[in-house]
Amino acid sequence: MLARALTTEESSRFLQKCTRIAVPAYLALALFVSPLVGKFFPARELFRQSRDYLRPDMEFGAVDFSEPSLVWYFRARVNKFMTLLDRKNVESFMAEEGPRFAVLPTDAAAKIFPAPPPEWKSFSTRGFNAVKGKRSDLTLILKPD
Repeated sequence: MLARALTTEESSRFLQKCTRIAVPAYLALALFVSPLVGKFFPARELFRQSRDYLRPDMEFGAVDFSEPSLVWYFRARVNKFMTLLDRKNVESFMAEEGPRFAVLPTDAAAKIFPAPPPEWKSFSTRGFNAVKGKRSDLTLILKPD
């Protein structure tokens, strides 16, 4: 029945008008609104801060933050897949050989790594976790080698 209704000339004109309105509206959202809103996402900000230190061979893990945006941003520079960690095994993950980094809540980072080695890097940000609908304070701890 829907197909019959859409085959009329009047319906066709209505769909054309909708398309003429929807395409520019979605394009404006994608080009202008998304970059403005993206600043509030912690994964984007952590990537922006750490991107100069990232290498394709790095391992990376996350504690209590496994949002798709984390993989989306970091896979642009890191070829490995994200490892889901918990607060108990993040320290052993970071102690393993090779370059790696972990993203974890800032309070956990301060407790687990109160005095990281001087060659390690640390980046922190606050943002909004859209998936969980709450604010997030995250820290990225990076071991360059």
